[in-house]
Amino acid sequence: MAVTAVTLLAWALMNEDDAAAYLKIPVPTSSELETFQNIINAATRRVESYCSRPFVSRSVDETYDGNGLVRLPLNKYPIVSVTTLEWLDTTTGGILVSYTPTQFRIDSRLGYLYLTTGEVFTAGQLNWRVVYAPGWNGLASVPDDVILAAKMLVARMWRDYTERKDDVESVSFEGQTVTYNKDPMPPKVRGLLDPWRAPSVRI
Repeated sequence: MAVTAVTLLAWALMNEDDAAAYLKIPVPTSSELETFQNIINAATRRVESYCSRPFVSRSVDETYDGNGLVRLPLNKYPIVSVTTLEWLDTTTGGILVSYTPTQFRIDSRLGYLYLTTGEVFTAGQLNWRVVYAPGWNGLASVPDDVILAAKMLVARMWRDYTERKDDVESVSFEGQTVTYNKDPMPPKVRGLLDPWRAPSVRI
């Protein structure tokens, strides 16, 4: 079976040089580089999962229930662009209307989509398809506290790897005990990320 080499996610919240600079170490040798990249990818995914949103923009394809209102709240925001908006026939699976960019507008910051044709988003189940790019337009645009939180997670994971403390809760030495925080999202990281968590319900 062929083994696929690890590479950084296209939307990773840092590159190897950024992570190494934060850790104040050289970029790991080739024997450890794959683990280093895995850790950066894992930290990125954990940050995005905790916040329920992407940060570095990339395309997503989602289907929504029509709400009968003049605006449709998208699941992820801010929004860089919308490339496809379709009203679907849920019986046949066909497209009833495919809207051009001049027929809708975007509230990029808050993640709302508006039709400029005077229509509403016809009520129904999974009857609207949207292909769009949520997040920030490039790593340089991502909020600094999000980047810092991701680097803190990388530091935590790299320490666990290099010191082999993955399964250690506490260590005793000469009468002193040190306990390691096994919380997958440490309090300091949560404090940085909490302002960026997407609300669970939007209307």
